[in-house]
Amino acid sequence: MEIIGIDVGFGFTKAYSGQNSVIFKSMIGDAPDIQFMSSMGDAAAAANLHITLDNKTYFLGAYAERQSSLTEYTLDQEKMVEEFIKILALAAAGTCSQTHGPINVVTGLPVAYLKRDTKRLKQILQGEHEIIYHHQDAPDEHRRISIDKVHVIPQPIGSIFNLIFDDNGKICDRDLATSKLGVVDIGFKTTDFSIFDHLQYIERGSSTMDTGVAKCFSVIADKLRQESGVNYRIRRWVYPFGRISDIIG
Repeated sequence: MEIIGIDVGFGFTKAYSGQNSVIFKSMIGDAPDIQFMSSMGDAAAAANLHITLDNKTYFLGAYAERQSSLTEYTLDQEKMVEEFIKILALAAAGTCSQTHGPINVVTGLPVAYLKRDTKRLKQILQGEHEIIYHHQDAPDEHRRISIDKVHVIPQPIGSIFNLIFDDNGKICDRDLATSKLGVVDIGFKTTDFSIFDHLQYIERGSSTMDTGVAKCFSVIADKLRQESGVNYRIRRWVYPFGRISDIIG
């Protein structure tokens, strides 16, 4: 059975199947009728991500940022779980998946929300889902995504597993496996702290701080406004990756 790792972050959505990977901005937009499509530009799977799910059609990621009249993103955990995760995670899963059979999903939550949101996240993702991928120069692709099991872990665990285990799940660094380790996972909106001792998760000392990269960009943007009088657009601030003009634009 195929296993896909999915990380729906406040900044980006990432997925990896062992063979295929995808990354796109965690942004959702309306899907206007585009009269002219250029054959030039980025040909990656996520470059023009246009889907229909539950009878609603969306542009996602950079495609929404470029083409949608109305775009949505969130830095709120409750809204992320209720309104965004299903759309973003299923779009990523269908892009990476190579099978028409059931798949298992491994995903993560910030440490502080693990107990509160794990059951809800599993209920959202498990089961049968019908999704349509709309392509520029090809027929629509109708996919049935069947998610059998969803395993939810604290987000920092991936860093530990990457260091300790090989691609076959065998321990490759026994010194680390028998050590006490601390992980600081700086995300877009949150920073997670986790402690592991002999591969056991230690609740005491593991927590989430509601500060991440977005806060840094906010401080930079405030300073730019104070020093230069340049105002920034909120959408550019939330996704200010790339040129400095994207931050202050």
